[in-house]
Amino acid sequence: MESRSITLETPAQASKRSTAPKSIRIRVESATLYRVAEREVAPAELEDVLRSVLLESEEPKVIIEPEEGVQLQTVVAVLDTARSAGAESVTLRKPSEK
Repeated sequence: MESRSITLETPAQASKRSTAPKSIRIRVESATLYRVAEREVAPAELEDVLRSVLLESEEPKVIIEPEEGVQLQTVVAVLDTARSAGAESVTLRKPSEK
């Protein structure tokens, strides 16, 4: 009879391995204020900040969370900037969704 073994990780071991977030969250609070991974970012800085955060991430995924009342053109501009910065996947989501 042949025996085989498999290695299993406990949840604590798995969480130590993957410390980088899987996706980057951008909160669009207004036309002039965004938050990237909880850091305040002006629109002019967004692409550079996002590019450096994406380089550190395991997967180039972005979640855009516009606050209520933010104009559609602002959200589209953030989406375009995320794509330009290297995001391969961009998702729109309400801030209350987790």
